[in-house]
Amino acid sequence: MPFKQADDFLLGPITNSVGANAARNKAMDVALVQNLLNISAKIPEVKRKTFYDPKPKISVGSRVTAPTSVTKKNVLPLVVNGKCDATTIARIKSFQTEFLSFKPDGNIGARGDTWKKLIAVTQVKIRTNSKIQLIFGVPLVSIELKNIDKARLKSLIQSHLQLDNKNEECAAFITNLVSDTTLTNFRWAAYYLATAYHETMFCFNNGVEKGKGSTKSYGTAISVIDTEGYRGAKGKTYSNAFYGRGLIQLTHGVAYKYVSIKVGLRKEELYVNPDKALESKVSYDIMTYWMQNNIPNVKGAGRTIQEHTSSVGLVDYLGARLIINGKDKDRMIARYATIFEILLILSAR
Repeated sequence: MPFKQADDFLLGPITNSVGANAARNKAMDVALVQNLLNISAKIPEVKRKTFYDPKPKISVGSRVTAPTSVTKKNVLPLVVNGKCDATTIARIKSFQTEFLSFKPDGNIGARGDTWKKLIAVTQVKIRTNSKIQLIFGVPLVSIELKNIDKARLKSLIQSHLQLDNKNEECAAFITNLVSDTTLTNFRWAAYYLATAYHETMFCFNNGVEKGKGSTKSYGTAISVIDTEGYRGAKGKTYSNAFYGRGLIQLTHGVAYKYVSIKVGLRKEELYVNPDKALESKVSYDIMTYWMQNNIPNVKGAGRTIQEHTSSVGLVDYLGARLIINGKDKDRMIARYATIFEILLILSAR
């Protein structure tokens, strides 16, 4: 996913039209419009009048008058769920009727008159506030992973990010994520998704490092004896190279050796059979262990997701990159994580 596209999702106006006859109705755009419509409905009537567009005057006999303005009373707030339903479209039309002079069509163009008027009426700072603030407001939003609609989450990822429609690896990753009892904070899940999305080149495929570490020390194969018969006959010697494999591209023999038993495999099984790290569940378990634990002689202080989580549950998505790979592409992955955070919330509503 291009860096600029991530910024477009998180800052600025809606990326596509929202409402009736809209080509895309992206959930993040719809959710933003829903919340702005809710904000506009709360504005006191005396202030609302200052936002009316001049209406075409209507001739009544010899008299000339102006249409009567519409007022908002006892309007129930829209559920901010990113679903463009009939109620949302009706509210768009109602907004257009009140504030604009053209016939309401229930459609908000990305940079059209209705969008501009919605921003003017609500007076939000669209370029200085991220969409996660604009969509969900100031209070800290929290969800439980068990409430996530897995099919909808995959659909949201497909519509907002670069992902194959038939991507079964994504579905498997989501299943592992939702069933992971160690995830006590859904924002950890957002960062897991962002990291896996980046490390697998936007496909969640448990692949191998490009070039298989040919320019790295860990790319050189070494002889490993299978004393326990993990791969076949006991005592057989294999030539193993410990280049990056799986969701986080696990590298170095010492890491394969240490992590093996930590993720439920037998002692040094990954060291003997490194390709086992390509299996969906094994790969995910390696990722979640790596995210949450320090590893002697491999990774130390400051390199767990807990250390990048505040007392109120917010995650430092930028600093958390240190867990996997220093500062490499840290800003890009932080942007992905914020998008995934929004999509996780919407998939649970």
